[in-house]
Amino acid sequence: MSNTIKIILIILGLILLSVILHFNPLENLVGKVPFLGGLYDKTVLTITSKRGTLNITIDDKDYGQTPTSIEDLKPGQYTVRLERDTDSEDLYEEESFLINLYPNTESIISLEIAPEGFKSGHILYYTSNTNDLDNRGELTITSNAHNTDIYINKTNIQENTQFLEPGEYEIKAQAKGYEPIEFPVIIREGYNLNTDIYMLPIPVDFD
Repeated sequence: MSNTIKIILIILGLILLSVILHFNPLENLVGKVPFLGGLYDKTVLTITSKRGTLNITIDDKDYGQTPTSIEDLKPGQYTVRLERDTDSEDLYEEESFLINLYPNTESIISLEIAPEGFKSGHILYYTSNTNDLDNRGELTITSNAHNTDIYINKTNIQENTQFLEPGEYEIKAQAKGYEPIEFPVIIREGYNLNTDIYMLPIPVDFD
């Protein structure tokens, strides 16, 4: 085979590959290869509770108790139900959350379920970011408390959406009448880290 024919075949191959990738993104193609697809679609969901033990149900399937890391879930959206393991069932309410699991990421639920429907902790999960962020990642924060002050590495931010360089950051949230909360997050390039914060009201002392 002459060099000219080889060059033509290479060019035709590159054109064909470009067309295939245009209509089938690489992540979809990799996911169709059994071994590579399993590696590419790997997700981790870690659920912990600082006080007490929580019973875990995901899409109506029992996943034991906290603390645990679950690695057999495919990317997608799941309904996570958490119930405090206690004899005082009337004192604690079951909590339910919709959470997205994105390929090759770890989602975290760190939550304490308190009496009377209160809860404290944070939920972290990544979603894809289609914005042009110039090698940065996005951080989106929500809080259950009104007028929450959010600090990133001790700097007070004015907007709940931030575009940051990849790396680890320390988040602190505080609001009048609520117990403050602190935790670390990891910002990844091209991802939006969704951060849901739950703070407990400070008990009122009438004495």
